[in-house]
Amino acid sequence: MLEDVAHFIGNHGSNLSKMERGAISFPVDVVRAIKTALDVEWLPIYEHERAPFKERMLAWYDDIADNNLEEAKKMQPEFAKIKYLPIEEDFNILYDLFSCRLHIKLGEKEVAEEIFQRLGNIENNATEESMLGQYYYYFTKTSLEMADGRDKEALESAKKAKVFLRDGTTDRKERKRLAYITALCYGNLGSIGYVISTLEDVQPLCSGKHENFIEYYIDIFLAKNYIVAGNLRRANILAKECYKTATSSGNKNDLTSVLLVMGFLHRKAKRWSFALDYVNEVIPLCDKESANYLEAIYQKLHCYMDTSDYSKCPALIQEGKMFSALNERETYKVMFKSVECLLSLNVEGSIDYLENIALPYLEKEKAYGLVIDYSEILIAYYEKGKGHMARMLVRTMALRNIYNKILEGSYGG
Repeated sequence: MLEDVAHFIGNHGSNLSKMERGAISFPVDVVRAIKTALDVEWLPIYEHERAPFKERMLAWYDDIADNNLEEAKKMQPEFAKIKYLPIEEDFNILYDLFSCRLHIKLGEKEVAEEIFQRLGNIENNATEESMLGQYYYYFTKTSLEMADGRDKEALESAKKAKVFLRDGTTDRKERKRLAYITALCYGNLGSIGYVISTLEDVQPLCSGKHENFIEYYIDIFLAKNYIVAGNLRRANILAKECYKTATSSGNKNDLTSVLLVMGFLHRKAKRWSFALDYVNEVIPLCDKESANYLEAIYQKLHCYMDTSDYSKCPALIQEGKMFSALNERETYKVMFKSVECLLSLNVEGSIDYLENIALPYLEKEKAYGLVIDYSEILIAYYEKGKGHMARMLVRTMALRNIYNKILEGSYGG
């Protein structure tokens, strides 16, 4: 190998052997030639090469974080060469963490977990790169814990990640990313108030024009939670901007998501014809086995219920139940069965299903917006004096307690 490299760079194997043993120093031109021979030209051998390498590595991470996954996969083999320099421990750690994040994004959770477990605990030695490593370590830990459904642990890891963020351009981007994943943790824990406050904290860092991937997702998630919390004015402002972004980008998934949000917003604002217009736009964009298709059917069904156009409901309920069952989407099976019960609250078994099956299941599945919707309906039903008075008082208090805790941000956490 040494002779091959020497031949490639026009030097003698004996000279390289002496350099390797430390008998003579490596001239700069020889180092450059060796790096070229080994196809590692931009690995950081000298101190002045560290900053450009770090910048290039962070650009790779931006591609991963912004879901430019094909480009990120192409770039990965270049950064894997840092393994040739085990002495560069901080950069090796960053490479492993960024690779881990890439595998998470690609849905390769087991591979990501294996990489992460090999890392063990990272000790902070206060260098700039190791501080970055600490941040990305806890960010990655947050992602893995969320994927396992360990939302409380994920939230604690997100809080630890925040400790290692500093001021600066790179960290402004990361503050938005961290705020978003932290808000997802709070959302999974039913703490809608904390979702909103967490995302509002980073709103001043956003351009308002969705210049990058994360700003759009912050706004769409904030809009959804504003709707649940009843702040329809703020939701409308954000949803309109997200709609402009999605329509101009041509991304079908983003467009479908924002159309559903616009439909939900207008339904809550009692502008049912507008809600139906948005929801009807979704249906031809979706495969019938998709969650978005079922969500569109569900929202459309609620519009007809809200306007007492009950004659159109049975067909939609049957369609929703059929596709939910065919595609094994248990949450939607419960949702469509719940709507069927909502249309027949006086029929024996309907209230029992909503109280004892639907609500507990939806709480477990973290569908807190639906928990609020169904709680409101049941509270109204009980307050009209339906059913046994003692049961009415107990259930109304329990439902109001859940409802208020979700909106205050103290539920589930």
